[in-house]
Amino acid sequence: MYIVLSARALNPRLYILARAGRPESIRRLELAGATRTISPYRMAGHLMAELAVRPALVDVLDTLHHGESEIAVEEMLVSAGMAAVGKTIEETGLLDASAAKLLALRRRDGTLYVNSSPELRLEVGDLLIALGSEAQLLKSASLLK
Repeated sequence: MYIVLSARALNPRLYILARAGRPESIRRLELAGATRTISPYRMAGHLMAELAVRPALVDVLDTLHHGESEIAVEEMLVSAGMAAVGKTIEETGLLDASAAKLLALRRRDGTLYVNSSPELRLEVGDLLIALGSEAQLLKSASLLK
């Protein structure tokens, strides 16, 4: 908790990930300034429940997450000064077959778009989640610049 408080005081914009040893610590760490708080016990419980209900899905996501496949899921941030700012998804070329599959777009305010409309305009701070091969992901990243 003291580390979170100190880090937040030193840099108000810092992304702080904190580990909660006990469930009751989660709220305290968030109040202290943690951006995200994780609980290993809660995470393990969620994973066990998912494995019981959807084992194949968990296996596929785990493979994608740990790079054990020729395809991966990546985040791409739309930053100020990029050519894609103000353009629609279609205008950027992100829907091209050689680009990665755009899974979702999350705005700065947290609004989430899944299967986004081709007419959706990209804004600074948008976070794109894409699925594809390394070449497709690189192509998508280059389209944003």
